[in-house]
Amino acid sequence: MTFECPVASLGMVTLKHWQGSVRPEGLAYALMAVNEAAWHIDRMQCIECAPSTLSLIGSKSIDEAHEFHQILAASRGNWHYQSVMGVDHALPYQKPGLCARLIVEHLRP
Repeated sequence: MTFECPVASLGMVTLKHWQGSVRPEGLAYALMAVNEAAWHIDRMQCIECAPSTLSLIGSKSIDEAHEFHQILAASRGNWHYQSVMGVDHALPYQKPGLCARLIVEHLRP
């Protein structure tokens, strides 16, 4: 999955779904690129360009995270919010099977 996202001094950047790297160096470069883009990216413009999105937020995550994603879900037809009970922001590690099931259900046509 890819989508175009404007980055202030860099023009358009294509963001691709990261599928992992067998080389630690590749992962390090990917993290450096994300860190660099974080300083220049227009986050709201990226949200505007985002495809159908599922926000899975752990119920123990900070209230502001829930509020922000609930606002996005209420204001954007292609944004879906779901709270996952009993976990925090590390929910993919705490409940990977549930996350996988919810993502598959979201992506199913």
